Amino acid sequence: MPFLFSSSHYTELNHAHGDKVRALLAETTDESEQFTILRCAGIGGSDMAKLMNESPWGTPFTLWQDKTLRSERFGAADNVFTHWGTILEQPIKREYWDLVGHIYGDHIDANISLVYPQLPIIQANIDGLILEKNKPVRIVEIKTAMLNSSTGQFNEYGQAKLNWGDGNIYQTENDEVVGIAQEDSQVPRPYYLQVQLYMLVARVEVADIAVLIGHHDFRVFTIHADHVLHQEMLEKIDEFWCRNVLDDNPPELTAADLDTERSVSSKVKANESDMKVYNQLISTRNQIKQLTADKEQLENKLKERIGLSDMLTDPSGKPLCTYKTTAARKTFDSAAFKKENPKIYAKYLRDNTPSRRFLIKEVSDD
Repeated sequence: MPFLFSSSHYTELNHAHGDKVRALLAETTDESEQFTILRCAGIGGSDMAKLMNESPWGTPFTLWQDKTLRSERFGAADNVFTHWGTILEQPIKREYWDLVGHIYGDHIDANISLVYPQLPIIQANIDGLILEKNKPVRIVEIKTAMLNSSTGQFNEYGQAKLNWGDGNIYQTENDEVVGIAQEDSQVPRPYYLQVQLYMLVARVEVADIAVLIGHHDFRVFTIHADHVLHQEMLEKIDEFWCRNVLDDNPPELTAADLDTERSVSSKVKANESDMKVYNQLISTRNQIKQLTADKEQLENKLKERIGLSDMLTDPSGKPLCTYKTTAARKTFDSAAFKKENPKIYAKYLRDNTPSRRFLIKEVSDD
């Protein structure tokens, strides 16, 4: 199926959009701002999770705001995370080449910018490439992470699933990596989607993500190309860029978008599907209440068993749970400060971004 983007109509609209981007570029000499503005001329790897509505940092709507130059954020300076990520990129990349990269042969260490020929709005800024007979065969992507946080999901044993897995296991001889023993592909979803787009553009079948977690924990993960996902990405990018960005038609708002939109005084009458979802929500809330009560009851039994001690262990002595006294926490008495220093208090008041509260009204059967 031909891309919408290939039509003369959208080609002309894209030229006009490019003129807007170039005009903004001419207004600044800051390299960071220029790079961010250039990103508005197409879709990059870090945009994919937003476009697929799988990102904690944005939605298709906020991505549309960025690409149509509406967002106040599109020209903003890098935040502290991207700042340190940029600084640490080279040391992490050197560690990858020294420990692992050498087993694959030749490589390109410099950052590489590529576009997808059939859909040139797709941009790939790749941290490194591994070559075989002068052809790219493996992408290298460098990441930093403050910590390995929970995904909010649990495995079959009730343990919290983490964003990052344990990483690849490599074969070594005389303390030198000579091959890979076991691959690990458990990475945060936005990064998975990012390297999938890069593999699509670079036409390679595998990518390595090298990450430094908490400034001391270096791990490497291997991701293989998903061609079904690649086709879905191409269709979504083409549709989004043409129907939303170039036609200037905003995507539908998600719940995350609606949380910060100002509500209007009106009512929506529930249909049969809405009532089914509402009843499921009421049932789920009641289950949570009961489970919370059960949890507190079980916790209290263990607290009473521990008594004035501070730990419960299994028969072999391994800790099961602790019950320790914490240090007293100092708090700021804002009410007293406001009463004694009303002018100073008022000086530092700031308006928060308005948000909406979602409240459930349980309906009786009467």
